[in-house]
Amino acid sequence: RQDPDVIMIWEMRDPETIQAALTLAETWHLVLSTLHTNDSVQTIDRIVDVFPSWKQKQIRMILAMSLVWILSQRLLPRIDKEWRIPAREIMLTNDAIKNLIIWWRTHQLYWVLEMWKKAWMILMDKYLVALYRKWLISKDTLTSYVRDKDWIEMLLN
Repeated sequence: RQDPDVIMIWEMRDPETIQAALTLAETWHLVLSTLHTNDSVQTIDRIVDVFPSWKQKQIRMILAMSLVWILSQRLLPRIDKEWRIPAREIMLTNDAIKNLIIWWRTHQLYWVLEMWKKAWMILMDKYLVALYRKWLISKDTLTSYVRDKDWIEMLLN
């Protein structure tokens, strides 16, 4: 009965909730939600994979056209062990990201995030390295949370 402009969905766990969020986003509502994933790519994959295979192409199209950004965040133990510090991954949609979602090539999104870093996007791995270089997290924390362990080993050696 109301006409809200902004809608918050605490967590998208089932196809019905995700479908409702996508429908609202398609109708120009700002939908904010949470999803328990480790990064942007896992978020997109989880949203699409919750639907049956015959519906996934349609969901990818709706998601690609409606998605504005994904912010992934993890709270990590600081090196001083007193506090925790957030590590973030930021993905803002652009044409390249939309096409990769539509054609279901989400594994290539990591590369796009790397290439478009000037557009306020950052990979979780890069953010973790920045925290490590600022002496905010330990090497153990870095290596346990990073996605590309080979890249980190090469970078640290």
